Amino acid sequence: MRKILENEHIYALISDSFWYIICIFFKDGSPKYAAKREQLLDRIAANFVSFFIDYKSSKEQFIFTYFFDIMAQAVFFSLFFAYPKSRVKFDINLIFKLLQEFSELYNGPKIRHFSLELFKHWSLDLGTGNIIENLRQNKSSVIQEPEVRQHARSTTMQTMRYSQLVERYLKTHKYECFNVIKPWKCRVNDKTEVHRRESQQFSGFVQTAKKILAKNHDANKELNAKIEKEKKELNHTIKECNDHILRLEQHEKDILDERLPEYANYLVSMFNKDLDNIKAITNSQ
Repeated sequence: MRKILENEHIYALISDSFWYIICIFFKDGSPKYAAKREQLLDRIAANFVSFFIDYKSSKEQFIFTYFFDIMAQAVFFSLFFAYPKSRVKFDINLIFKLLQEFSELYNGPKIRHFSLELFKHWSLDLGTGNIIENLRQNKSSVIQEPEVRQHARSTTMQTMRYSQLVERYLKTHKYECFNVIKPWKCRVNDKTEVHRRESQQFSGFVQTAKKILAKNHDANKELNAKIEKEKKELNHTIKECNDHILRLEQHEKDILDERLPEYANYLVSMFNKDLDNIKAITNSQ
C-alpha cells in the first residue's frame, strides 16, 4: 500500500481531491469557484486514468474497487492535520459525505445509506479517542443519516456506464471509443425502515451462523480425532489377531512334526490288534 501512496499520480490525486472538497464542502459550492472545480476535476480525471494505465499488479481490481475509500481517508486525514482549529467539524458526518462524494466520483455508484461498518477499518484514534467508539458509547450524538422511509419504497433510476472521472477524461480527450460501451439504466431502491430492521436481523443471523460453523468445525475436529484413534486401535487389534493366528498355525505344525512317528506307531498297533481279533474269531468258527 505504501508503494501505491508514493506514486506521483496518487500524490496529485490527493492534493487535487483535497482542494476539490474544500470547494464543494467548505465553500458551499459557490459559483465563484465553479471554474476552479472544473479545472480540479479535469486534473483528477487525468491522474486517475494515468495511474491505472501505469499500475500493473495482481491487486489491480482490489485497488480499483476500494480506491474511493483510500482517497476519502487520505483527504480526511489531510483536513484533520491541516486545520487543527476546525477539527470539531471533522466528524463522522464528514467522513460519510467524503465516502459518498468519492464513491460517485471514482467508482460511479454513490453510497446511499449510512452504516458504521463503512468505517470499521479506518484508524480514527486521533488524539481524543476513536471517534467511532465514542459515537457508539455516546448515544446522544447526532448522525445526519439519509432519510429512511417507513414503508413506501423510493426508486431511483441510475444510468450506468463510466464513472464521472473516466467519462470526463474520455470526453476531454475526444476518444472515438467513448460510445463503444452503451449506457444502461439501473433501478436503485432506497431502504425503508422495514429493510433496515431486516438488515439488522440478517446480520444477527450471520453472526449466529458463524458461531454454529465454528462449533461445528470444533465438533468435526474432535470427531475426526476420535475416529483416527479408533482406527489405530482397530488396526492394532487386527495385527495382534493375525499374529496370534500365525502363532497357532506354527504351533500346530510343530506339534504334528514332533508327534508324527508316535502317531503312526499307534495306528499300526491298533491295526495289528484288530487283525488279531479277526483271526481269533475266524479260528473259533
